[in-house]
Amino acid sequence: MTVPTPDSQVEGHTFICYSRRDAEFVVDLAAGLKKRGCRVWLDQWNLGPGDDWDQAIDAALATCAALLIVLSPDAVSSGEVRGELRSALNQKKHIVPVLYRACAVPRQLQNTQYLDASETGEQTETLVDDLARALRRDPGARSDRWRDVGKAWAPVTYLGARLKALGASAAGGVALLAVTGLLAESSYARLIGIHASLSAFTVLSSGFSFFITLLLEAIVITIPAGALVLLLYGLGRAARTSSAAMAVVVRWKRVLARPGFLWAAQIAVYLFLFFFSLPVFANLLPLTDVAFNQGLLAARIDSLRLAGRHYTMAVLYVGSATVMVAGLEAWRRRLHWKRYHLDRSQELVSLGLALPLYFLVAAELLLLPIGHGLLRLPALREYYTSTVTFRAAASNMDLRGKTFLLMDLRPAAPYRFYCPQGSKVFEVGDEDVESFTTHPKQTLAGLLEGFRKLKECRVASGTPEEVAR
Repeated sequence: MTVPTPDSQVEGHTFICYSRRDAEFVVDLAAGLKKRGCRVWLDQWNLGPGDDWDQAIDAALATCAALLIVLSPDAVSSGEVRGELRSALNQKKHIVPVLYRACAVPRQLQNTQYLDASETGEQTETLVDDLARALRRDPGARSDRWRDVGKAWAPVTYLGARLKALGASAAGGVALLAVTGLLAESSYARLIGIHASLSAFTVLSSGFSFFITLLLEAIVITIPAGALVLLLYGLGRAARTSSAAMAVVVRWKRVLARPGFLWAAQIAVYLFLFFFSLPVFANLLPLTDVAFNQGLLAARIDSLRLAGRHYTMAVLYVGSATVMVAGLEAWRRRLHWKRYHLDRSQELVSLGLALPLYFLVAAELLLLPIGHGLLRLPALREYYTSTVTFRAAASNMDLRGKTFLLMDLRPAAPYRFYCPQGSKVFEVGDEDVESFTTHPKQTLAGLLEGFRKLKECRVASGTPEEVAR
């Protein structure tokens, strides 16, 4: 591991007290504090070969301005950590606790506010900013991560905060459902040549259907990805008990800390996007041409029948690309936290390679609800067809006394029928219909085979039942 230049052991530094089992989190935290101008004393950085550990630690504690203690189950059970805390208390040092992993806060710190990082187990820019201000004793505004052990729990306040957070999440979810549902409904309506239904129920239910379909099909990706993450986590935990395994882990961390290796991985994801992920949307093009130029009956039946399979492949590839980019972003941000691995030009190269990836994956994610309307809905939605005979006094002159084979968009009075030839929609009431015969439900692809045999929806010869068959 490349180590930053250590701070001189002069008065005014911050002594970091922690358990070696939390070293990864602590090193990142110390690097973030150094970026903000804080002088820190960390044994991994400030103790060299041949140094007397006890003397060096005692000297660092005696001259420090503050003690930063990282709390975890391993830390509170460590005799060394408890001894360093006791020395700092005896010398009346300024103490700032950070809760890394949930544990019982030591009795000596019961009246001290601590910074809570246990919910995510990771530091954020806001958390490190707060910590740097606390170490400098800056009275500026602080985030809601600060906790007071001795403060009584207020159930009303707690419940109100949780309801507020839930309400914000629910509002965001409804907005996302509305946007995706509107995209799906609009593209489907364009495909069959009707005006999109903009009712709140239709749009939200279509958005919900999209996310359920997405979830069911993306589970193929999430289960292996989750299993891989758990496996890596388990191997990392197991490696801490073996020096040989730990050496392998350290070696891999050094490899992953090389910017060139990250850049190569980003370029590999570009190749995946251009040669595998983006091409699956080529299956949208024939139906897009149908929707905007030729009309629904120009669509190949096999294109509509295979549309669901094409959409499944698109979801799998887009989901894979999203997981890859999310992993690369976590990797990139981790390197940026450890500034001693990167200079400014290397950070700019990393960000320059990352930004187009975000835009490409965002564009693919935007295409998914459109693809849901063009590829998935034709294979999901079923309609009744009816052979309808209209009265001689029907309000629409083009329908008077004639018999039509029509799709039922609303099979109840007032009726709403659809004719694929010319994408015509007829709104009629009971007074316009003399009789009609309803035929079994079919998907859009199945119905089009019957309509292809007709030059128009009007039944010119034969009985309605014969035409329907």
